[in-house]
Amino acid sequence: STPLPCTRTEEGVVSLHLTAEDRPVVILDMALLRRLETTLDAVLAEAPRGVILRSDCPRVFVAGADLVEIDGLDDDALLHYLAEGSRIFSKLATMPCPTVAAIDGATLGGGLEIAMHCDALIASRVGASGKPYPIGLPECSLGICPGWGGTQMLPARIDPLTAIRMTALGTPAKSDDLPPGLVDRIVDAPEALESAC
Repeated sequence: STPLPCTRTEEGVVSLHLTAEDRPVVILDMALLRRLETTLDAVLAEAPRGVILRSDCPRVFVAGADLVEIDGLDDDALLHYLAEGSRIFSKLATMPCPTVAAIDGATLGGGLEIAMHCDALIASRVGASGKPYPIGLPECSLGICPGWGGTQMLPARIDPLTAIRMTALGTPAKSDDLPPGLVDRIVDAPEALESAC
């Protein structure tokens, strides 16, 4: 797989950019997961001092998993897809350096799950449009269940009752009114994310 775009500071901090390719927003399909794995392996080989996970989409961090791709899978293929995603996300979670998700747009489903595999989440209060955006696990409102650890990671970050309600109802929070603990730091605008990370 072709690695995802990366930049590296003189201090050795790598910014890894999730790309939408030919889509309007970033969606976690198998192709993007494979590119993420290839990129993480390449970044790890360079002994980074830190990794920042970013999105190249100005209005969405990650919109979630590819529902069309998921719908076309039988049970065995779906289990393999979920296991592969978990395996690749665990590479991010076990990087031997600090990892930060820089969130400045809608962060839904698998998007929140990949972000929660980082050591820290830093979000802007508003997106590029100047308006708040949603962060959460909307899967249950679509008749599916979060498949990459969100049902465990969200209640570990925020009040468990709030997490259960958000997940069971599929109701995301808004970036200007987040439950305490969902992100580790919030900044006023996307332009402040890099220095905060």
